[in-house]
Amino acid sequence: MNHRLHICRPPTLPFDSAAAILFHSAAWDLSLNDLPTSRQPEQYFVYYNQEPPPKSSWRDLEGFLYEEHGWDDVVAAVRRKTKLGLQFVGNCYSESGRESIIRALQRYISIDQFGYCVGRQCDYSCEQRILPNYRFFIAFENNICRDYVTEKFWSLKRLIVPIVLRASILDGIAPDDSFIAVDQFQSVAALAAHLEMLSRNETEYLRYFEWTRHYQKIEAPRSEAFCRLCDRLHAPTIKHKSYADLVAWYYPVEICQAERFNYVREVLYMWGRFIALCTLSFASALLLCAIVIRKCLYP
Repeated sequence: MNHRLHICRPPTLPFDSAAAILFHSAAWDLSLNDLPTSRQPEQYFVYYNQEPPPKSSWRDLEGFLYEEHGWDDVVAAVRRKTKLGLQFVGNCYSESGRESIIRALQRYISIDQFGYCVGRQCDYSCEQRILPNYRFFIAFENNICRDYVTEKFWSLKRLIVPIVLRASILDGIAPDDSFIAVDQFQSVAALAAHLEMLSRNETEYLRYFEWTRHYQKIEAPRSEAFCRLCDRLHAPTIKHKSYADLVAWYYPVEICQAERFNYVREVLYMWGRFIALCTLSFASALLLCAIVIRKCLYP
């Protein structure tokens, strides 16, 4: 990577002649044998990733915020909404504990779910078609980590209010009052009551779109990150830093708020349902036997 911004692209160069070597942490097939054995004095090693520390698969991040429209367009879009909650989920067991929260929330309000875990597929064209019909989008991440915001949240550019797990994760990233956070409420029931109120009160619901008066969508293609890197490489001075332990730097204990016992809870939940079903079946069998015996004794 050794180009000015106007021709910025990630080329393939010999290691020794590159100003920077980028390491993509999501490359599953990367071997230690592929890594350079030495570094030139003025060369930079760049760590690149779009996933939270516990994960290393590719995640597609689209643009930022919503297209610039007049307020009348926003109001018209809001008035066309007829449904409450929507969620796309492909990871059935997350470390954030979102599954248990969703189950609790569904006791109070209607949430339509799509994805592998529920057996209802919805491709990109399907998403574009149904998103405008919903007031709230469940943007629960599989991991709760600082600065980890994926396409689940960026659905706000579709004029839908995202619901996230922790407000602190979006501090300084998203406009104020553009989203709803679970941890801002005393209970799931209180959150559900708030969502129900917003679905009936257009004025209060529209407050979550006030940011559209001051912000507009910024196109941020994947190549922008590479162009910023090129810009930094051509800056007059760059501070040199080195890290002996990359894991300790990238994944400190405090960076994520994952629920460590989520998997145990899910297993206990499934076993609880199984035992309850078995108990009900056993009770039904006893009742059937009692009826048969009664018929035999008293024909």
